Amino acid sequence: MDEREQEIQDLRDEIEEIKASLPAHSIRAATLLRLEELEEKLEELQGGGGDA
Repeated sequence: MDEREQEIQDLRDEIEEIKASLPAHSIRAATLLRLEELEEKLEELQGGGGDA
């Protein structure tokens, strides 16, 4: 597995960990921002940057 593929897998793992730990209520803004940041970075790495 090359470095890019490893980074993608690490991002997917971290996203899944965050989603699994989200409470049903009272989600902290910082947690949601981190999740969004990770998902955007993952999308960029997968080639869906979309900066048109």
